[in-house]
Amino acid sequence: MAKGQVKVEVYSERLRLRWSYRSQRYCLSVGLPDSIINRRVATQKAQQIELDMLSGNFDPTLQKYKPEDPLPMVVAGSETSQLHSTLGYLSPVQFEYNYWLSLEGVKAA
Repeated sequence: MAKGQVKVEVYSERLRLRWSYRSQRYCLSVGLPDSIINRRVATQKAQQIELDMLSGNFDPTLQKYKPEDPLPMVVAGSETSQLHSTLGYLSPVQFEYNYWLSLEGVKAA
């Protein structure tokens, strides 16, 4: 790993970031399972950390980079799911979850 480079890796089927900065090793769980969309999210987080290291704005407590609180599970037919449907917004995690749910109904011919 090159100096100042944040590496995205899979550990226990979950994404995490690993890097060194000023002789200190860091590891941060992204809080997402391994998938194409989630790797993009992790890569963006890695780029943010790399830029902060280069610009001198790195947060050694990692609070700045930790994932936000997880989204609550949305149950079909609940007021929350109706609100999400009305707003038409899906986070990348919700989008991927809905995609995989849609495939469950598809059966091989």
